[in-house]
Amino acid sequence: MTNKDCIQTDFRGKIYAPDTQTIRVGNFDFPILPPQQLEPDPHPLPVNYMTENKGSQFLQQHSFHCHVADRHFEKLWICFPQYMRQIAQAGGVIGTDYSVYHDHPVEKQMYNVYRNRVLSYAITQINPNLIPAATFGGEDSWSWCFLGLPQHSTVSITTNGVLRNKNAMRLFIGGVDELVRQLEPYAIAVCGPIPDWLWTKYPNVKIFPIDNFNQMRRRQMKAFSAPITSASINPSPIYITVVLPYPY
Repeated sequence: MTNKDCIQTDFRGKIYAPDTQTIRVGNFDFPILPPQQLEPDPHPLPVNYMTENKGSQFLQQHSFHCHVADRHFEKLWICFPQYMRQIAQAGGVIGTDYSVYHDHPVEKQMYNVYRNRVLSYAITQINPNLIPAATFGGEDSWSWCFLGLPQHSTVSITTNGVLRNKNAMRLFIGGVDELVRQLEPYAIAVCGPIPDWLWTKYPNVKIFPIDNFNQMRRRQMKAFSAPITSASINPSPIYITVVLPYPY
């Protein structure tokens, strides 16, 4: 058996077995994720920090998010069992965020939403502290891209790659409107910079900011920039900055 076969035999097979208790929805049989009203860690780490075989104490003290390039969590899809220990011990997880670009073939968009649901469902079976990621593309995806996400719960979205493109922003605003209409979420965790309108447009929905990679990196660099003063050497503060390596 190759590593790529693990997806079939370990958790995907359990979800779609004839005697499974998994509840599925829609024409695509996406598994329905359990409802929750979690409040996210504002400073989660990118998922590759979780999959690098960190120790139990590190995992328990941190939450992890998948709002990064797809390749950084592809290993969860290829061989989920290899990372079950890290997932189970993590303080919290924001589910996989396979990209759903509006200009990609609809079959690829559907496949990525399917993978998001299956992986997020598998994670909930070993760690209940999961906030699912809501991904959406153009208007033609809104009838199916939210299937399987829990209502009246916390979901996560990202503004990565959105704010500087007018068409992307238009689709983002429409997608969030539709997400709120369909799911009536308890809260939305927003990874990345938050546009001003998002704080007030949905008065019945809590908005929680969470760091994307760039925000995390700036925060870490600030924390490692320590002022050292010595009047005998230099009356002005001296700053020592440790630049963290890019983790990808």
